[in-house]
Amino acid sequence: MADNIDYYSLEAGRKTDSEEALFRKEIRHGFIRKVYGIISAQLLLTTVVTSLLLFIPGGTSWAKQSSGSVIIASTVLMLISSLVLMCTTARMRYPYNYLLLLVFTCSEAMLVAVVSAFYAASSVAFALGATVVITVGLSLFACQTKHDFTSCMGVMFVLTLNLVLFGLLALFLGTWAQVLYSSLALLVFSFYLVIDTQLIIGRGQLRLEEDDYIVAAVMIYLDIINIFLTLLRLFGERSD
Repeated sequence: MADNIDYYSLEAGRKTDSEEALFRKEIRHGFIRKVYGIISAQLLLTTVVTSLLLFIPGGTSWAKQSSGSVIIASTVLMLISSLVLMCTTARMRYPYNYLLLLVFTCSEAMLVAVVSAFYAASSVAFALGATVVITVGLSLFACQTKHDFTSCMGVMFVLTLNLVLFGLLALFLGTWAQVLYSSLALLVFSFYLVIDTQLIIGRGQLRLEEDDYIVAAVMIYLDIINIFLTLLRLFGERSD
């Protein structure tokens, strides 16, 4: 009789563990859907703002004339909102976290729109298409590969610091250095997209918690925007 009780207790325990694993998996999938839903809204807003500035009569002229003040104001708002979002209390408190995210996204969208105004519409369209292809390809790769790129965070931090230093030197070294810098930046941002994707799906050594959906969305959004701007700088044709 005791053996039967132990057997059924063991089976019940196994069932409980299985249900808990399934529950955790469902929570993770919900987290992933939420993150990419937010990212989609951010990218849609950025696309709309950029399109309005490019195609409304006088929009590009205004952007070029007001580029300095717009960039400064947008950068300040973006930095303030991003710093506040890094605070646990702010990013966990609804609806203030979404309001801060909206301010951040609008600021970034204005920066992207003003930068895009200095390039031909065909170049912006090419950079957009290439960004979509790269983003989808790298995201699928990050989900399918068995290699854990989250373990490379330390290496990426060092590479980023060196890239920033080289970027400062490239300002004084001519066009070839700026092209090389942009090429290296594209590689770095692409690696960050892979790493951040794995942090979100939770397949690596490191992973984001389910409550960090705002941070996760900002990370991927910035990766995509940086890839777009780098492609624009590499292949874009300046408008008249």
